[in-house]
Amino acid sequence: MLASPAAASRGISKKPARLDAKPRLLAELCHDALLKGVLAEHEGLPPSWLDLLKGHPATWQQLTDAVLLSREDKGPFGPHSTISIVCIRQYVDHLGNEDDGSRVSFRTVLAPATVLPRWFYVLLGAYLESMHATPGCTMEVDGNGGYKLSIGCTGHATSMWSAVCDGCRVERIVKATRLKLFDAFQLNVRDELEEMIANQAAEGTPISDDDDDIEILEMFEEEATEILYDYIRDNACELNVGWFDNVERENAAGIGHVTLGVPHVSMLLDQSSLGAYWK
Repeated sequence: MLASPAAASRGISKKPARLDAKPRLLAELCHDALLKGVLAEHEGLPPSWLDLLKGHPATWQQLTDAVLLSREDKGPFGPHSTISIVCIRQYVDHLGNEDDGSRVSFRTVLAPATVLPRWFYVLLGAYLESMHATPGCTMEVDGNGGYKLSIGCTGHATSMWSAVCDGCRVERIVKATRLKLFDAFQLNVRDELEEMIANQAAEGTPISDDDDDIEILEMFEEEATEILYDYIRDNACELNVGWFDNVERENAAGIGHVTLGVPHVSMLLDQSSLGAYWK
């Protein structure tokens, strides 16, 4: 029995699709296998392949865009992030005398983020996360790919806290950071907010023993934020030349045995009398 013209046409239309898909799949597999073999053999691309890629403008632009995108997308800030610290201070001669202000010394060190004081590590992480999560909030990047940040005076640290709480406020970040900072400063939530808790109890709404720290901090958000502002301001002087010298000394000793990535953050510690070089 002969198939109807409609059935025949349907059958004919399917065959080219199946036959066409199979060679395409095989070609892709062959290309992938070839590239994997070349990468394994040369531990990367051989010079001849690089020349071919450079000679193909569209392909080279595609690779360039991919590299630039990966450089911008650093991922979350964490313990294994690298920081670059540039310290500017008055020039001191061999007798220990400071220059009159016309000369300064520049020192740079690369180190893991764990060298930061615990409270500043928490604050910096929250600041970066808030900036990324808020439309319109951007950070400058230096030539090494690190986000530019000044830490030369107490106002820089407190302004970061203000940005987290107000300028680039993201509720979940603010709540988590408040608790982490209380922990970093080794503060007891109920002790620090004792007066406010007592006043609320006197008004007939006492705090339950079941309320945890993060709930109490949320109840007294304004007071808790102000307490942390004061602690950040008072501890910001910890990021000074002496701290930088310790970081430089400890990291210079093992620099040959440690691989550090591109800086996630590039921090400027300006301790000179000439003002900030980096605006």
